[in-house]
Amino acid sequence: MRKIILLIGIATLLSLASQACGGQKMVIVKKDNGKEITVRNNDIFELQLESHGGTGYIWGFEVLIPDYFEVLKEETMSESKKGMTGGPVMHIWTIRAKKPGTTEMSMSLYRPWEGKDKAADRFTVKLRILP
Repeated sequence: MRKIILLIGIATLLSLASQACGGQKMVIVKKDNGKEITVRNNDIFELQLESHGGTGYIWGFEVLIPDYFEVLKEETMSESKKGMTGGPVMHIWTIRAKKPGTTEMSMSLYRPWEGKDKAADRFTVKLRILP
């Protein structure tokens, strides 16, 4: 019984420590367009933007200054029912803040053969990276 209570206590302390150290991963989404967002240096966060599969449109970075950010992972997940073509697709980038300062991150939703100047949508956030 003492071991169980000890394990519960340790789990609770680890959970509190994780929350105190920013244990929750920040997720930036479309509704954050135009906002200023604050993260800490070395924080890892996700950028999630939706598009529709089969249209030829892709999200591409317009501005992502490598001095400030490192893209750790990029993935695409279908949000439609199994077997459906052309449904919603979620694009997810896992990004690490590398350097304190203020910068911008912007993306365009475009067809590669048409170019970014004919983008169907744009997304921009200002990021303040604290030490």
